[in-house]
Amino acid sequence: MLLFQIGIIYIEWTKQSTDELIVFNSKKTLLSAKKGNQVQFFSHDSVFNEETIKNYKRGLHTNRYQINALQNVMSYHNNRILIVDQMGVFEFNLKADYVVLIQNPKINLVRLIEMVQPKEIIADNSNSFYLVDQWKTTCRQKNIPFHATAEKGYYRLK
Repeated sequence: MLLFQIGIIYIEWTKQSTDELIVFNSKKTLLSAKKGNQVQFFSHDSVFNEETIKNYKRGLHTNRYQINALQNVMSYHNNRILIVDQMGVFEFNLKADYVVLIQNPKINLVRLIEMVQPKEIIADNSNSFYLVDQWKTTCRQKNIPFHATAEKGYYRLK
């Protein structure tokens, strides 16, 4: 019985001490940043993502959360994350560690890679399969890791 209790305590401690940023596999863009027992969700449409938010909170056993509007630039543990949406607008002299492509942006990905020089590019499930396939080919040619949530599931940055 004592070992069981120690196991439960260890699991809970591990959950609370793990920080992570997640790009969810959702048709409406949803990101979350977890620090300790506090979770911040970032979305344009939190009503659509209400079920996903509820399930994620339940899995973490927390009611401490905020829902914020999605911004074009985020910072997470000294990593700069650029979010490019359907407007395709971003700051040209901005260097970012990660680029998240959402809502079918009309961009020249080769130019974006040359300007931003990201470590990795992530495309969420709000993008069309045709564009994701083009981006995957471009990233392969440029030796940039590419993660499509429609194919590989959610993206986690620890």
